[in-house]
Amino acid sequence: MQYNDTINKFIEKNIGNTCIDNINEEICYNKRELNQIISRYGMYKNKMWKSLCIDSIIGKDRGKTQSLLMELNDLFDENGEAYKKRSISMLKYNSKEIILKLENSLEDEPIELKEIKSGKYIISNNGMHRINLLKVHYRKELNNNVSTKDLTKLQEKYTIKAMVEGIDIIKTYSRYLLSLYDKNIAIEDEINDKYQKTENVIIYDENEYYKIMNYNDLIAFVKERIKRILKSGYDKELLDLYKTDEYFKEYIDSYLKEKFNWNFMSKGLKVIYRYGKIDWNK
Repeated sequence: MQYNDTINKFIEKNIGNTCIDNINEEICYNKRELNQIISRYGMYKNKMWKSLCIDSIIGKDRGKTQSLLMELNDLFDENGEAYKKRSISMLKYNSKEIILKLENSLEDEPIELKEIKSGKYIISNNGMHRINLLKVHYRKELNNNVSTKDLTKLQEKYTIKAMVEGIDIIKTYSRYLLSLYDKNIAIEDEINDKYQKTENVIIYDENEYYKIMNYNDLIAFVKERIKRILKSGYDKELLDLYKTDEYFKEYIDSYLKEKFNWNFMSKGLKVIYRYGKIDWNK
């Protein structure tokens, strides 16, 4: 695998060839490969500080899915454009000092993350250089066959503070279901006078007529349209999603269970719902 001169020097000085395969087992995923629904319809709560280990950061908002060192290769290049040059100095830090060296920047220029799965996050607007570099050092240290006790210490060492946007499950999956009902419906967050998101949404129809709805209004609005959605040929898609997406399952079980009336039998292979039957064995 070919890396630019800057990354080759970094590998030689700080990583060593014996760690490369281990580090490249770590993949930086594009959000679309992690959750298609959230990547397209995701709506988020207000940002808040959160402490988390960098091993919970598994992808990014933009760019192609690729290995960790290839990600570094695209971020750092002393012969590249300004974006690739601006953080070159971070490459000189070794594993023992990198957390301390980056500590101030984590406060002054917060890394921004978005939740993509339960306990898993993607990089959003800020932090690509720092997170991917930290993950390389983490994987390097993890390569030393650490014990359970040492792993806990390592995870504590690589726990950082970041500004995190949590998934708003009600808004996200209501938005998804309503898109199946009418592709012209647009849903946005309501913003207050302090530029913070409220728990309300603004729903626009194709004529730009809008309504403001709270969570209860939104759920009721979705419930009124579920039967039509299921009869429009989306039943299999929704059942698949219920089985594979923990957030969608939580949404259905918490707010719409009586509308679907799904019963799982034979270890989940057969599903019966109000408007028909699907046999997963087929």
